[in-house]
Amino acid sequence: MNAAEIRINKLPSVPGVLLRLIEACHQPEISFDDIADIIQQDAALTTRIVAIGNSAAYAQWNEQRDFKTLLVALGLDAIKTIAITAAVQQFFSQFRDDAGSHIGTVWQRSLACAYSARRLARLTDYPDPDEAYLAGLLHNLGQLVYLQEFKDRYDPIVELEDQQEQARREKDDFGATSTEMAAYLLQQWIPESFLSDAVLFQRESADAVFDSPPLVRLINLSHKLIEGGVSDQQLLDEADRLFGLGGDVLEELKSQALQELQATLVSYGFEQDDRSPAVDDEQARMALGRQVRDAALAGTLIHGMNGTPWQVILRDFDILFGVPVVAALIYDPQENVLRGSHSESNIDPQRLRQLRLPLAADRSLPAEACLRGKPLSSIDPGLPSFASVVNAQLQRLLGLPELLALPLVTPQGQRLGVLVAGLERDQLEQLLLQRGLLEQFLSAAVEQLQADNYRRQERASLLEIQASNFHAQTRKLAHEANNPLGVVKNYLQILGMKLADDHQAQEQITLIKQEIDRVAGILLRMRDIGSTAEEEENAVELNTLIEEIATLFRMSLFATHGITCELQLDDRIPRLRSNRNQLKQILSNLLKNAVEALDSGGNIHIETNDSVNLDGRQYIQIVVADNGPGIPPDVLDHIFTPVVSRKGPPHSGLGLVIVKNLVSELKGSIIVHSTEESGTRFEILLPRDRANG
Repeated sequence: MNAAEIRINKLPSVPGVLLRLIEACHQPEISFDDIADIIQQDAALTTRIVAIGNSAAYAQWNEQRDFKTLLVALGLDAIKTIAITAAVQQFFSQFRDDAGSHIGTVWQRSLACAYSARRLARLTDYPDPDEAYLAGLLHNLGQLVYLQEFKDRYDPIVELEDQQEQARREKDDFGATSTEMAAYLLQQWIPESFLSDAVLFQRESADAVFDSPPLVRLINLSHKLIEGGVSDQQLLDEADRLFGLGGDVLEELKSQALQELQATLVSYGFEQDDRSPAVDDEQARMALGRQVRDAALAGTLIHGMNGTPWQVILRDFDILFGVPVVAALIYDPQENVLRGSHSESNIDPQRLRQLRLPLAADRSLPAEACLRGKPLSSIDPGLPSFASVVNAQLQRLLGLPELLALPLVTPQGQRLGVLVAGLERDQLEQLLLQRGLLEQFLSAAVEQLQADNYRRQERASLLEIQASNFHAQTRKLAHEANNPLGVVKNYLQILGMKLADDHQAQEQITLIKQEIDRVAGILLRMRDIGSTAEEEENAVELNTLIEEIATLFRMSLFATHGITCELQLDDRIPRLRSNRNQLKQILSNLLKNAVEALDSGGNIHIETNDSVNLDGRQYIQIVVADNGPGIPPDVLDHIFTPVVSRKGPPHSGLGLVIVKNLVSELKGSIIVHSTEESGTRFEILLPRDRANG
């Protein structure tokens, strides 16, 4: 199969992405940045754009490989045509019932790898994170091609978990592995980039790609982080080999990428725990058809907008109906009242939050609408004479003479709240002519609120289960570990009794017993981890963390290199609201660098200081200093930028780049002072944000 034979224009895309792109192209002030963000959520759609943009028809733009520049060259009309054509083909395609599930799996992995590659690129200061994202998004392009061209033959192959067996079957059946197919296509479209190589070598070992350009290494690690294919220990070894990353930061990077993926899934209407969304089954195609039919409404219900569901609903109401003065009253079932909550426009939020409307008949327009389960306005005929003055209060609060109350009630009769809009009379009369559209809007808003409630309940339940399991397992392991410690301590006691009181080993035995007692104390504290539900997740005892890391290094690198380490820790430092994993990676990288710079007999000094004032703000200071030979001036000039390491093959030269980026993520700053006479001193300032409790 060659590039000409592959029907790129028929590669399956995700209907939700196509619809969002069509809607975006109709928005008068949409930017090409926004268009690029939408397109690059779908590998097949991105492939079509790249293929067309690199065709002979756009030869004058072939030198401009930036994706956004390519979109500008194509123009909105061409992009809209591509999206609509893809939507029509998608709607009338005849995939089997389970084809969408396979496409959904490939789509999720492609997005997750793209998010991971972009985060890793930023962490390591790769100059073009967007290129890394694009490479990650297209790393499974070959699988999409085979799913489109050979559905029946490829179905059992794409389900294989063993990547080597999968590649062997692809080679036997189609003459090329899916990675070779993807690399071949990308080489035709973007020959001067290493993007093709990055896709081709994504499954190679870290040792094989260690000398390759950064993009190849980025995709290699991102692919393994998301799709596996190696053991957990091998993944940790390869992350350290390629980028000097520790396990905690690697796990956090993966977690953040998966959070981005889940947010994208939810924004397209899939459940948060849907591992394999059927993005192109019959139901999805019919949903696409319905939404295309009523794009005006669907275009306003933007799942991915920032803010709470209530804020998004209020914003959408204004966008769809041109009514900016609207407030939300949330139903409180415990008190059986409607509480003032969110608002748009210049409504006084404090006055709104003081409102408590009893859910009783004949009392107020919002309560009446909620009880009847249908929209009511202040000009509707046959309304009761409301006993409460709250309607007049609402008119004064909203600053307009007429009110429209829109109840949000589930099909099962569960009351969620009421939207109250303030309008002029003629504006209200015009709006009431759109009762059908109002009802559709309310139905969609109720679905959004229900989905949000369900997600929050599921999240809370899952966290509770995880915390309980973790606590139980920690207590079990701590108990089991105490048993051999007790045995060791008993044998030390016997050994001490056999030796004379003045024997030179008695001091060492006493020291060992003290250290055993200290380990036992640590295990005892471990048993209490997770027992306090209110303990803040991001609370960090900085001095304790430094002591733990220093202890580990004393038993390993410090001991083997003959290096001493002294601590000078300020005990006034409070528990900080920070990131333990990132702090651990920062300190580990600085200590590794210091060890590599020192000869035997060298010394490392670690210091913390509370309440350092910089420009009127309070900071915590961390100092890591050594008495080594210092950093050469030419290296010092570029200390926090990626360079080829001078330390030899096991090193990536990215340790201090990662330190700088992690410190920046913690909203801190880092400086370095180094001379041949005094050695090297790193000073880190972190915001003095106290953790709760």
